[in-house]
Amino acid sequence: EEKPPKNVFNAPSEEAAAKPIWRIPASKSRCLVPATGWYEWKEVERFNLTTGETTKVEQCYFIRPLDREPFAFAGLMSRRTVEGDQPEFTCTILTRDAVGPAAQIHSRMPIVLPKNAHAAWFYRELTDADLAIEFAREEAVTEFVPHAVDLRIDNSRNEDADSNESVVQQTRQIRVAI
Repeated sequence: EEKPPKNVFNAPSEEAAAKPIWRIPASKSRCLVPATGWYEWKEVERFNLTTGETTKVEQCYFIRPLDREPFAFAGLMSRRTVEGDQPEFTCTILTRDAVGPAAQIHSRMPIVLPKNAHAAWFYRELTDADLAIEFAREEAVTEFVPHAVDLRIDNSRNEDADSNESVVQQTRQIRVAI
């Protein structure tokens, strides 16, 4: 069986059922990946009050549900044997075209399954990859709020408690029309 490559983090849901690397896990090895949000970057213009210049920068956004509750991405997992007989587990997250406010930030977004769809995602009798992925796409949660993140958070020189706290305390919600 063809297994997902080690470093494939996202699987486009539109093609996952057609490709063996994802079709096989979609038919029998589905998983949930817990999260509280995800990050995306978008090029924006910044005006420097000191110099009067406008520059383009990569703005980081933290995207999370409206209720700020933890959730789960629809995932596919695989087990392979590495170096001798050591098992290694990998997973990939199903993605789709972005919709709603998240589409203002990035063209793609992960598929998030609502809690009431988790048990069905694991249903063992569902072995048709096309149907499983169609289920995930139809059940997907699409209402999320992007928050601009303090630019210090995306710089390894700023890895301190203050910059990490800025994700929570110093972000500003952007208003995007749905």
